[in-house]
Amino acid sequence: MEQLAERFYMIHEEIAEINSKLKALRDEKDTTGNLLLKEMERQNVESLKIKEKSLCIKTSSVAESLNQSYLHESLSSFFKVETKSKDKNEYAESAVNFILDNRSKTDKKTIKILNSKN
Repeated sequence: MEQLAERFYMIHEEIAEINSKLKALRDEKDTTGNLLLKEMERQNVESLKIKEKSLCIKTSSVAESLNQSYLHESLSSFFKVETKSKDKNEYAESAVNFILDNRSKTDKKTIKILNSKN
């Protein structure tokens, strides 16, 4: 049993060490990716070929998170504008759509690695 406990602990320590190295690599990848993205934008380059892969700029739209403050503000605005002439389900649907549609959105650019087309 003691050998199993020691082996278990050794595995735990190895995992912690590997996770630490992975975090450092992810941080370096993020930093390098941001530098590459800025340079690609500066030179108006949409994609690069490297080692049979393509590095492309990907733009995605990110919506504001739903938190208690945002929900309170949105529902307050909704109830000022909306009338209760609809049935409960339609009213609830209108409130949900109002909240989701009025969130601010920002564009986020990242580098995406794709298989090159031959």
